[in-house]
Amino acid sequence: MEFATLTKPRNQIFISRFVALLALLVITAGCEPTTPEPIDAAHIAGRWELATTGETEWFDISPGGDFSATIRSNSFIATTLSQGERARLAGRWELTGNTLTFHIEKSSDEALVGQEHRYEVQSLTSNTMATVAAAGRQQTLRKAL
Repeated sequence: MEFATLTKPRNQIFISRFVALLALLVITAGCEPTTPEPIDAAHIAGRWELATTGETEWFDISPGGDFSATIRSNSFIATTLSQGERARLAGRWELTGNTLTFHIEKSSDEALVGQEHRYEVQSLTSNTMATVAAAGRQQTLRKAL
């Protein structure tokens, strides 16, 4: 019996170890303790994700005051048929005290252009941002990877 027939090829071993390391990194990142952060522009800036029952929104908030967002439907038909994004928008954002305001200047949905959306930031950590909209709706965004 040859020794080579009893061992895995080096590529399979490398791939197995790489996948195990990648899984460990993802698990470790998910277990990172949350650190309270001050509610200021430097800590608001970044990529945030808001997942609800019907859709997922991604916000790319730049430190310079610009933002872009993508809204994608989570419905079975949309995800199965890969219908893609529901809307893309961009504009400016500002933080006054704890109030985060988005001014929409461009959008694939023309009805959104010119709108202003305000949210009170209740708390901000290294992983989450809890907000309350003017209508009272509470939402928690997660820091996206």
